[in-house]
Order: sequence, then structure tokens, then C-alpha cells
Amino acid sequence: MIRKIAYIFMVFVMSLCVVACGAKESAAPVTDTPEGDVNGSVVEDQPEESEDADNAYVSLPLPGYKYSGDVEYIAEISDYLIDYYGNEVGLDHADVLIPYSIIVQTDENNSDDIVVYGSFNVDSYTLRNTTLCTGAGARGFGIFHLSKDGDSITVKDGQLSQTYYDMQDMFSPIDGLLDKINALSDKEIDKARIESIEEYVTSNNLGITQWQDFGRAPVAIAGVTTSEEEEMYTFKSNFDYEITYDLRKITLSSIDDEGDMFGRVESGDFYSGTFMVICTSAYSDPEKAVYENNTDINPKDLEFTDTTIGSYPARRAQWSEKTDDGREMIYIFYGVDVKETVITIKLSTTHSDNVSEMSVEELDEFYADTLATFKYN
Repeated sequence: MIRKIAYIFMVFVMSLCVVACGAKESAAPVTDTPEGDVNGSVVEDQPEESEDADNAYVSLPLPGYKYSGDVEYIAEISDYLIDYYGNEVGLDHADVLIPYSIIVQTDENNSDDIVVYGSFNVDSYTLRNTTLCTGAGARGFGIFHLSKDGDSITVKDGQLSQTYYDMQDMFSPIDGLLDKINALSDKEIDKARIESIEEYVTSNNLGITQWQDFGRAPVAIAGVTTSEEEEMYTFKSNFDYEITYDLRKITLSSIDDEGDMFGRVESGDFYSGTFMVICTSAYSDPEKAVYENNTDINPKDLEFTDTTIGSYPARRAQWSEKTDDGREMIYIFYGVDVKETVITIKLSTTHSDNVSEMSVEELDEFYADTLATFKYN
């Protein structure tokens, strides 16, 4: 087994500090949006089968990834990563796991203990229409031990670094190896990732048109175009509501069984910390539900007004608070009366010197088209 698990990155890494209704929340940092996405509480539409001129299709369940290249040992290492992170770490809920690795150096002096050094990574993906949306995954530099008997290759063990100190311990004893590892750029690793995604799509003749990291715009598969219809995704939650959103503007994640989070697609290094969190509640009064579902920020003396979300009556309020580091968090709350219960919606964004300010009106407007599609089932 892998003795040192590479770090798992999830969309709810606490550096985001955007957590479930009632949990502790603080201002999001002005950094790149982290990658990742977890299925959590969601029940998503199964995409309808579609065909193009080459009879490519896209439907669930997706086929598993199998390496089809010719770099020795990558196929076995890829299978091992999929099995380990799918079954042992618990990423088997994803629609597909796609590994991508770069071998930096190989020691084949002993066929019973072939040692492979490099960058070994895997991402999980959820299929939304014709888009592969990134979920949790693992990335790290490390060492794999394999054995070879004729054409049969077996992975015996793997060790992935969690910190730079791990890397030093692993690679420094071998002359020049740490320098080779350090010379491997993010650009090269990202290139390997894109090649693996496109290899998966083309080798399985899938009608997948693009892939997307949380908080980032979709990236087209080479030579493929995504239709306007396929850019609009209808999300069905376990909380019995559904909404339709534009994949080019909003990315989705879920917070376990407590709430669903939708983030704004950012560009480049820009990060505004703009999110929408939708939760169910145990209350029939919209105002009480808003207060009880936001004890993490503890809003005071909210002034509510009547409005509608979709075709449902709702109560709306707004609030802001200063953080210790001088930033300002702006919130808009909705308590939506769906008769059986109240669904709460929290919109939030960050104001700071390093982020272009989004006014309350602009925050409302950004999510307006999406919220207009709100339906309770």
C-alpha cells in the first residue's frame, strides 16, 4: 500500500473557510481558488446519451480509465493509484478517476525491485452534461517499487511525499535526483494531466467536450465544441430543490449532508471569494430559519423584506461584517417558503484592497438568473 498518502485536496479545504450552514465561517483568503469538488449530498441528473458524426457518446456509468500510452510502468502505476484512492481513500463515489504521472528516473538493476521516481497524481471527476468536473484528488512526488517477471509487472509499494521535507528525505540520497524532481515544472505536470484527460475521452470515444476545475472556467477538449444547451446544467439536490446554472459562470460543490455551495468562476489569479450556499432547515418561519442556519456568522438585527425566489415567496435581508485583517464580508440571505419547510440561501463576497469590490446589487444580480430557475420538488 502507499505508506505516505499524498495530500488530498477537496473543495472544502478549510483555507476557503466557506462551510456548511451553522458551521464556523470566516472571510475567504485572497488566493487562487482551490481545486476540487465532492458529491456529498447531491443527486445529479444522468446525462442523456448523445451522438455526433463519429458516434461518440456520453452517459453514466462512465468507463474506467486505462492507460493506453507506451511509457513503461505508467499503466501499472495508474491502475494502482485508481485502486488505492478509489477503494482505500474513498474516492469511489466519483464517476471516474483519471491519474497522470511523469517518471523522472528509473532503477532497473533488480527485476524484483524496480524503483520508479517521479510525479504521481490522480483526480476524480463528476460528469455534468458533457463536462468532467474535478473533484477530490491527490498530488505528490514519490517512489514506486515494482517487480517484473517476463511481461508481467506488479506494483509492490508506493510512497508519496506530503511535504518538501519528505521529498528531501526521499530523493537526496540519490545524487542529482532531487534536482531533477525540482526541475519538473507545474506546466509539465498540468500538460500530463490534460493529455490523460484527452486520452481517456478519445480512447473511449466519449462525447465529453470539456473539463472544469472548481472556481475555473471549463477547458475544451482539443477540437471539440460545447453547445449552449450543454453549458446549462440542472442540479438536483437531496434537499428536494433543483436549479439550473451556467457552467461558464458558476461551479458547484456540496457540503456533506448540510448544504450545497456554488462558487463564481474566476479568471487568472483573481479571486473574489463569491459563493452561494443553499441549505434546508427545520423551521417553517423564513426569518427564524435564516438566523438558525447562520449561527456561524451570527448576523444581528436583520431587516427583512418580501421577495420571490423562482415562484416561491421568500424573505430577504442583507448584512456585512469586518474581519480582523480589514476585509469586509457582504451577505445576502433568503428564507424561501416551500410550504413543507424553508430553504435558506446565503450569498457572500469579499471586499478588500486586493479585490475589485462587488456591490450588494451586483452580488444579487450575479446569482439572479440561477435563482430564477429554483424549483422545489
